[in-house]
Amino acid sequence: MSKAAFTIRIWAIYALLVGAALAVVPNFVLSTLGMTETEEPWIRLLGLVVIVLALYYNDGVRNEARHLFVASVLGRLFFAAALIILIITGEPWQLILFASVEVAGAIWTLMALRDEAPASGYSTGKGR
Repeated sequence: MSKAAFTIRIWAIYALLVGAALAVVPNFVLSTLGMTETEEPWIRLLGLVVIVLALYYNDGVRNEARHLFVASVLGRLFFAAALIILIITGEPWQLILFASVEVAGAIWTLMALRDEAPASGYSTGKGR
């Protein structure tokens, strides 16, 4: 398993755990973070989507899908930026915890990708 794949494997496990918690015991997660509990179904649906993403990423790890690893860096940074914008516009500050994990994970994956890049420069693996 490549270093980049390992970073994605860890992220997939994190996503699976967070997704399962949001789907099964969302108010436990919300109250633990000091956020308002809810009976709305959306938080559980979000948990299910996160579980599906974890499954996709796990498959990417099994197949050493470097292009997926690259895309995940961009996606996780976008998600973190969106969370920060939500915080600035009045959403709970605790969302910064999720943004921090996303940024740290994205940087870890990016560093692994760069370490494994061919001598000719950074590559997504296209054209091989």
